[in-house]
Amino acid sequence: MNYQSKSSKLRSIHWFFFLLLAIAFAAVGVQGLRQNNQRMAELFDEVRVADETGEGISPALNNLGEYVFTHMNTSTEITLASQYSRDAQVAIRSAQPEGTSDEVYDQAITECENPNIPLTARANCVAEYVSANSSDPETTPIEDIIPPKAPYTYSFVAPLWSADLAGLSLLASSVLIGLGVASWLKVN
Repeated sequence: MNYQSKSSKLRSIHWFFFLLLAIAFAAVGVQGLRQNNQRMAELFDEVRVADETGEGISPALNNLGEYVFTHMNTSTEITLASQYSRDAQVAIRSAQPEGTSDEVYDQAITECENPNIPLTARANCVAEYVSANSSDPETTPIEDIIPPKAPYTYSFVAPLWSADLAGLSLLASSVLIGLGVASWLKVN
């Protein structure tokens, strides 16, 4: 009889030990998820800076994509707003009707550049301004002038599970919870 009570006590400690370990691994996993997200934010900022300067956009996008595709909790979407704006300005300038001076185009840029409105709306504003103030009555429709926005938007989707610190810790926590439940069921 005394032997059974000692065995029961050991088993009750056993499942509790699994629970404590599971909590510890879960905490490490949550911290790993946080670190993954912070690193993704750093890489996101690198892409944003590259977009603003117009240099090194592809390597920055590749670094962000490679990281996101191999780490949990890092899904993101980015639009290359500055590159779109530069390309839209080039397209609008090249589509200027004959007789439209650069002065009209420059006035349009001054009139329409507002960071608080979407890029497509700014590009439309410039195209409409140039069309309205040019000396050529036949102008190309705005939709045919500005580039589509889709090629400037990148979506990166993280895996549901990855073999990094966060993923392995959360997996270990799940396994330990399962072992603790199994141990608890044996006791009861």
